[in-house]
Amino acid sequence: MKLKNRIYISFFVIVLVPLLLTGIAFWGFAVYQVRSLQKQYGIEEITYENLSNNTYMLNKITQKLCTSLQKTVETEPDKMEDFGYLDNINRELNEKNAYLVVRKGDVITYNKSGLDSRVIASELPMYGDMPGENDKGVYIGKDIQALVKQVDFEFPDDTEGSAFVMIRADAMVPRMQNMMLNLVLIVILILAVTAFGLCTWTYHGVITPLTQLKIATKNIKEGNLDFVLDVEGTDEFSNLCEDFEEMRKRLKQTNEEKLAFDKENRELISNISHDLKTPITAVKGYVEGIVDGVADTPEKMNRYIRTFYNKANEM
Repeated sequence: MKLKNRIYISFFVIVLVPLLLTGIAFWGFAVYQVRSLQKQYGIEEITYENLSNNTYMLNKITQKLCTSLQKTVETEPDKMEDFGYLDNINRELNEKNAYLVVRKGDVITYNKSGLDSRVIASELPMYGDMPGENDKGVYIGKDIQALVKQVDFEFPDDTEGSAFVMIRADAMVPRMQNMMLNLVLIVILILAVTAFGLCTWTYHGVITPLTQLKIATKNIKEGNLDFVLDVEGTDEFSNLCEDFEEMRKRLKQTNEEKLAFDKENRELISNISHDLKTPITAVKGYVEGIVDGVADTPEKMNRYIRTFYNKANEM
């Protein structure tokens, strides 16, 4: 595969695959959270859209406690002055990012929210302001910023009282917090695995032909041309390897031609040397004969000189 195509594929994979896997992961977490919330809190008819509505989820989670509180004030209103009972209710509400406030007349008698009772008293609805059928609550967004559910009742001494379940509007359902954290970790893991896979794929696509070229270059450097550079694929590096292999063949052919030419030159020089040696030897012998006085007659001298002339012509 060409390097250009590898880059294009890597771009689309690194964009589309994480999105696809993240969507699958989010869907799986959503299914798991819906079933867990239904099982743990007894909430029914949760849809995937509701999971993103934090106020709705907190409202649903506290609905059972509100119903239980409504029954208590109807049958045993004196428990609203029992701080042990109220602490137990408040502890359960704290686990759901909510808290309990009790008002007797105009005085806040129970408040462990950490907020000033005077501020709370100034913003809470009055006795009878909220219809009993309203189980969705009223949002107070000034200083408290909470979803308030009001349960009105009368104390044993006939004093008007109200119990308020205050749901923090800026809080998240604990399970949703865990889901978001796990989802972020999953996305990071998906990105890391995808990037690692693409880097490995691209690296192997580049390093394999480069390693072959490095080995081939080393062989040529050492004077070894008797090897074959295997070429596979049609990418840019494969084309480079093909050109390198063609260069090796040309070098080997040139080297073989040079060796053959040198051998022919040596044979030619050897033959020339041999051909020159015979007449030179003869000339040398006749010269020695003249020097030694063997050619002591004009006829011999003439024959020796004619022999010099003939051998010179042969050379």
